[in-house]
Amino acid sequence: DPEQNSDTEIHTNFGLGAGGDAFYIIDTNGSTVIDSYEFGPQSENVSEGRLPDGTGSFQPFALGGPTPPSPGRSNAIQPPFISSVTQDPLYPTSSDSVQVTAVITDDGGVQTATLHYKVNNGAFTPVNMSAAGDNYTAVIPAQNTDDVVRYYVTAEDGIASSTSPLGAPSETYLYVVGFEAPTVVINEIMADNVVTLLDPDGVSEYDDWIELHNYGASPVSLDNLYLSDNTITPTMFAIPNGLSIPAGGYLLFYADNTIAQGDQHTNFALSANGDEIGLYGANGLVAIDFYDFGNSDPDESRSRLPNATGDFSKTDNATPGFNNDDLGIVISNVSHDPVQPNAGNSVVISATITSGAPGGTVDSATVTYVINNGVE
Repeated sequence: DPEQNSDTEIHTNFGLGAGGDAFYIIDTNGSTVIDSYEFGPQSENVSEGRLPDGTGSFQPFALGGPTPPSPGRSNAIQPPFISSVTQDPLYPTSSDSVQVTAVITDDGGVQTATLHYKVNNGAFTPVNMSAAGDNYTAVIPAQNTDDVVRYYVTAEDGIASSTSPLGAPSETYLYVVGFEAPTVVINEIMADNVVTLLDPDGVSEYDDWIELHNYGASPVSLDNLYLSDNTITPTMFAIPNGLSIPAGGYLLFYADNTIAQGDQHTNFALSANGDEIGLYGANGLVAIDFYDFGNSDPDESRSRLPNATGDFSKTDNATPGFNNDDLGIVISNVSHDPVQPNAGNSVVISATITSGAPGGTVDSATVTYVINNGVE
């Protein structure tokens, strides 16, 4: 930390490179190397330390993991590890108290576990959590409809402490009393649509798209719901009032940053280099569904398999607007003849089209074309 070198003797006149570096402990003679360590590219909030202390090989210590960084103290002394925090019920009403359960482990034993909660803009109230093995529980009393309840968990072992979420109390878990999540999931997305799905509201546009699916037995209104590709701004795109999904139905949104094209066009686009997409309610406070994805190849979709309930899987066989289990229609080997037509030549378009479903058939196929700037 060379910028702070004048403040105190514990600051050096050099920094370490996150892309990889090395450092040495040199004897007072200026030439004898007492110890050294060479390291490669670093990850954010991950340190490297000897375990056991002083004699062991260097190992990564990840913030939030079972062996987090331990600056200024023994690497062998680790704080309690909070591996999960859950609440029941997930969507409480005004008559429901909420039980919060945390799974906490520690190499020397947990001394205290505390639930901290607050209602709306009030102060946090601490509640001691009861232990049953590694499970620690506490109860938040029933609150009024539309109250926003935020909470976090702390654990101490007499030497060190941990919080969940890691950024608590600035970051917390929360629920909104009386909010009932709709039977809607993000069912399929495509972040690099090259030739899979033509935007029906544009001119020869192949936009990113997001498929929502209502897995319930009744129609669902999308009023007061939001889509966003940024957790910091969950209310980025307010779904226009009046849109709904029939029971068992699907609805596509085109993530093209062009809301002027219609109600199903968002004010953001998805990144093929990796992005996130969330469906939010309760003024953006509650994440109804969320998906964080990495790099996407051209025309590669991410689909829930099994449909509606499964985890997301990569597939080259997209099914926009349909059940993911049906595997969709596969279009390949598209060509035109002649390759370089002259004036007056008609052009034959050929394609191989198959149904991805076992025993499935293709009912019809349509070619859409545009001449200059005309209509399709």
